[in-house]
Amino acid sequence: MKRHIALFSWTLAVTLPFAAVIRPSLSEAPPSAKLPRIGYLGAGFAPTPTSPSSGFESFRKALPDLGYVERQNIIIDSRWPEGGRADRLPGTAAELVSLKVDVICASGGIAARAAKSATTNIPIVFAVVVDPVGFDLVANRDRPGGNVTGFTTFDPQQARKQLGILKEALQRLARVAVLGQADISELLYKENEHHARALGLETKYITVQIPNPDLEGAVEAAKRERADALVILNHPAGSVPIDDGSQNLRPSSGFLRCLQGVLRMPGA
Repeated sequence: MKRHIALFSWTLAVTLPFAAVIRPSLSEAPPSAKLPRIGYLGAGFAPTPTSPSSGFESFRKALPDLGYVERQNIIIDSRWPEGGRADRLPGTAAELVSLKVDVICASGGIAARAAKSATTNIPIVFAVVVDPVGFDLVANRDRPGGNVTGFTTFDPQQARKQLGILKEALQRLARVAVLGQADISELLYKENEHHARALGLETKYITVQIPNPDLEGAVEAAKRERADALVILNHPAGSVPIDDGSQNLRPSSGFLRCLQGVLRMPGA
């Protein structure tokens, strides 16, 4: 249920603020009218017919419900960095700015930061960001200021619940490996460490680099640390989806095979 709510929040958080910015006519625009343009900046690999982006597709499907019809009263320019490389995001963001879009919708912290660096004039709406203040996107959660706004996916109770479930499932649980991508917010690590300590657990942190994460190496590192279980922060490799029950994402078989090396639970 929680992930369904998060997806719903992503749709509302992006479509409603952007609606206030562009306000196109709800009827089909005259042929001579200049249509407002939305720039969508994604991180990771560009979607394909066989591997679509669930966030982008949810965003597009929600627009008609608000009266926005693509190529009738709105234009969407979507971009992803070449090869899914995070270091190409600044150039990708600059490309959207050069198209003179009216608003940029950025999915993820690194995409939002690239958009912020590319423009101080075009409104930016971000989603799927854990710590917008710590990520230097906004000055304050309540009053973001500047040209950037959006919503956070941070749930301060998530770490407590995840570790609590593991503790119930594995009564001898003593050491937990925490896996995240290299640039993930320190806030997530701190929350896991805080709640792990409260449960009498020891944590070991393991990071992977995107877009080519060494998941096998990460699992081997967890084994060397004698971890009893593995907690995954966010989506630790951007392009490696995790099954969260929303029916929008499917797990990578290779990723699950990696997890089998460290999870010591029946059927894992």
